[in-house]
Amino acid sequence: MNESRTAILSAVRRSLGRDKQKSSASFASLENKNQKRHVSVGTKTNYDLIANFCKKHEAVKGTYDVISKSSELLLALEKYLGHHDLAFELVCGKGSIIKNIEWPDDWNIHKRFAQKHDRTVISEAFSAIEETGSLVFVESQESVTSDLFLSDDHIVVLDSDNILESQEDLWERLRRTYSQWPKSVNLITGPSKTADVEQTIEYGAHGPRRVHVIVCNLDK
Repeated sequence: MNESRTAILSAVRRSLGRDKQKSSASFASLENKNQKRHVSVGTKTNYDLIANFCKKHEAVKGTYDVISKSSELLLALEKYLGHHDLAFELVCGKGSIIKNIEWPDDWNIHKRFAQKHDRTVISEAFSAIEETGSLVFVESQESVTSDLFLSDDHIVVLDSDNILESQEDLWERLRRTYSQWPKSVNLITGPSKTADVEQTIEYGAHGPRRVHVIVCNLDK
């Protein structure tokens, strides 16, 4: 089997005009380009990144709030839950911003991973992409993929400093952040939707019906 595989790959290389030495040189060239790349955060003002991201997120039927003080986070949550007539009951993920929320005594906060019967989940994004309005989540022991897809309402806390200009910047940031590649990286662009039936958009087909982002542009 290994001999057959080697023969096939060698034939492919010959047809492309690439021998082993040239392939190594090409890899070294690409690696050199990766090393020279820089994350684009900072080439635009923070306000430009926030405004453009929110515009793109809204275009894919997401909703958002932008806050400038940590004390406004709970108010934004209360407003969203009240607007959609949702109970003050949340499955709460982990994150550097979420951990500082002082939850009211009359709220039911479940600090565990989401289950299929949960209505509302709040989690914190690893990053976001300005050009597409996408949210980025990295799976870890503290953040699992089920939190992203099982609830009807997904509320996402996003540090404005983590908004990147492009998807290329995301991969570069992941390389710099993790010595070992994460188990999974999820990019979520708006609520779940499909047009499989009669070309009519239906929301909540494979995940949340609503995705609400609270962009935290906080003074550091």
